[in-house]
Amino acid sequence: MEIAISLVIGILIGTVFAVFNHLILLRGMKRLDASNQKSANSLITKIYVIRYLINLAVLFIIFFLRSKLPFSWEYILLGSAVGLTVPARIFSVKWGLEKDIRKK
Repeated sequence: MEIAISLVIGILIGTVFAVFNHLILLRGMKRLDASNQKSANSLITKIYVIRYLINLAVLFIIFFLRSKLPFSWEYILLGSAVGLTVPARIFSVKWGLEKDIRKK
């Protein structure tokens, strides 16, 4: 039971930050200037670097606070990784931010 609770806690933590990451992405996509390809590429790169840094920060914070966590930190870390990854893919597909390779 402790494993399941740890996974759920981790998934919830990861999902909260995945939503935050996705909001950062959407805000950046609204600011894109299609007429200037160089600045658009630069903005997209900055957005993704920020998103990856947030993901790493969440995982490192869980790792460094492992002695203070009430449940199994390994499963909280695993659940957080899943929570950071899966919702991001669902949001991207839902709002059409990833190309459908079947149409090529």
